[in-house]
Amino acid sequence: MAGRRVFPLAVLIILLALATSPLLAQGASPLTQTAHTADASGLTLTVSFPADWVALPSEQGILIASSQSALDELNKTGLVSKKGDVGLIVSLPSFLDNLKLPHNAPADQTLTAYLQAGKITGADIKASSDFSVPAATVIVTPPGQTGKAVLGALEYPNGTVVIGVVPDTALDATVMAIFNSITLEAPADIPAVTPDTSVNLIPASFNYLALKGSLTLTVGAPDGWVSQYSDGAGILYLGNSEAALKKASAPDVTFAPGEVAITIALPHAVVGLGIPPDSSPEEALSHFQTQTTAQGQVVSDTSFSVPAAHARLTGGNLPQGGGDGYALQFDKGLAFIVVQPSDTIDGTVMAILQSIRLGDLPAPASTPEATSAPSTDQTSAQTAGGLTTIPVTQPNGAFELSFTLPNGWVEKPNDSGTTINIGSSEAALQDMTASGKGLSGDEIGVSIGLPQLVTQLGLDLKAAPSDTLNGFINAVKGKGNVVLDTSFSVPAAHGTITSDVIPGGSADLYSLAFDGGTIIISVQPTGVTSDALTSLLQSIQFSAASGTTQTTTAATPTLEATALPAPTAAPAAKKISQWASAVDGTSEYGDTDWSFAQATGKPDTATCDDNGTAWASQDATGRAVLKVSFAQPVIASQINIYQTFNPGAIVEVDVGSSSNPDKVLPLPNSADPVGNTACPGIFSLDVTGLDTPIDFIVIYIDQSKTQNWDEIDAVQLVGTPAS
Repeated sequence: MAGRRVFPLAVLIILLALATSPLLAQGASPLTQTAHTADASGLTLTVSFPADWVALPSEQGILIASSQSALDELNKTGLVSKKGDVGLIVSLPSFLDNLKLPHNAPADQTLTAYLQAGKITGADIKASSDFSVPAATVIVTPPGQTGKAVLGALEYPNGTVVIGVVPDTALDATVMAIFNSITLEAPADIPAVTPDTSVNLIPASFNYLALKGSLTLTVGAPDGWVSQYSDGAGILYLGNSEAALKKASAPDVTFAPGEVAITIALPHAVVGLGIPPDSSPEEALSHFQTQTTAQGQVVSDTSFSVPAAHARLTGGNLPQGGGDGYALQFDKGLAFIVVQPSDTIDGTVMAILQSIRLGDLPAPASTPEATSAPSTDQTSAQTAGGLTTIPVTQPNGAFELSFTLPNGWVEKPNDSGTTINIGSSEAALQDMTASGKGLSGDEIGVSIGLPQLVTQLGLDLKAAPSDTLNGFINAVKGKGNVVLDTSFSVPAAHGTITSDVIPGGSADLYSLAFDGGTIIISVQPTGVTSDALTSLLQSIQFSAASGTTQTTTAATPTLEATALPAPTAAPAAKKISQWASAVDGTSEYGDTDWSFAQATGKPDTATCDDNGTAWASQDATGRAVLKVSFAQPVIASQINIYQTFNPGAIVEVDVGSSSNPDKVLPLPNSADPVGNTACPGIFSLDVTGLDTPIDFIVIYIDQSKTQNWDEIDAVQLVGTPAS
């Protein structure tokens, strides 16, 4: 399997296993030289070696060899070919970023992930007692080689270190002495900062639409500080100036002296970062470092009124200067905070941080007018059936959500204005929003999330329906399947989800794409069938505000005009969906596993992993082209690309016809950037304005963007058959 790389250093291509036989330290050469290297957080790696050996420290770790020529060859090719030469590597824990593991991952998990990443089959991984710290070892033959190489993982208190030696016959007492000389020293502790109680903080409250209801974030900031809040994204930005505010969490920026910015991510946004909602503060910071490849020592922080952790973060996706990361564990969920740049935590900033609170949305104060008001407002309306229209303000303008409410059903807009809850009764309405409670008997509950809610998933307001549902399932760490749904008058998808954060534990999901944005619909309990429910779902419309209040009578013709065609109407051309029947491209990793053929037919890869049931190119970090063909030409309306490993490398999608194969049409805005598609996930492209039939799709990928294989399991083409 030559050519597959799991790490930029060439040496790490080859060093793949560590011999497991017990070794004696007798006869080891004296270790009189020492080499050091450190990561951006100050974690320092030190190794000793004999006087006639040489070493090359780098930002990844230290290379050590028995001669200069051996070191040069090791650094260039990952091998030492001259008889008697020895090459060693000792990595920093940040190497585990490339394996998507935390820096303190167990040794056996580290080796398992490494072998999986390199698609290498070897001997069983075993625990080893040959080292001064817990360790695991395994033996394999490097790809394309006849001899063996060695690799192991050592669990130090401050992180896991990967070690290796080539060739394996060089693993003697001297090499073992070198490995047992390794030390890994943590950076100096960050001194605690006392809040300045004399600072006058002006309190502010921000309502937040959480997964289980509405919450309020409160925080105090000095006069002159500015803020920007997004309920949809669940993030608050603070800055001590407008210039600093614009730089908060932005990539590739440099803070001027004196500028300070604070980013506060609330529970839903924390889940969107890939951090499990039940994580401890320490686990949350470690997860964040793994996701962003940032570095920093995570320590518990007792200076807050809630459980907290702190890390000085550098590198990864953080701007120049890094930042101080905090995780605070409130009763209502985790809040994640980054103060930028690093080392700007003074008494004022600490006072701001310690003022942060997260709690329930306060109930509105009752007034005589409110008490005596008739119960005809939108707080909870029960109607005798008919069209209900609710004006809503979204980030892209003023809109109206309308639906036909079945007889006896009730609706209640969420306090944040981004969700409408509907129940088949008052009891159903209460049960569907109760934490951990499911609906009972014949109760039915429906939640309609407006486009602003879609932005909480990190998606565009007008994201494709399948992307929206996959994004939601991924955000709440749920499990479920998503398929296209042609039973609505607009592009749609539906699926099911199971998740601990959903009241009742499961729900049926729908997503409808209107001109004004994509909405999410949740129905409980799962599997419920009802004519009233079907009528309600198919009546839902989302359109630009008309400027006048609609009534049931006036709105009825509009609803009928936009509903599904009546049986007597002229039938529209029926869309069909096809899976790729033939595939070709610039390269494939294997003749069977990871071959072109793995991208034909329906999806058969269920997990986000390096699976041979999906196509992969020969090179992990280069460019590649995949061409998929279909049996029947269609006027395309949608393309769905199923990615099962490292989505984010697709830079362009073209379409064409086999009747004129040399001419292709690039689709606008067809790139799938890193972070846009979940893993496993579906990258959906809505195709508009194309009036000629197509029967093949060309997908261009640039894997330098992901630094690993972007694997494709299947491609689906949806459209109307050419006449």
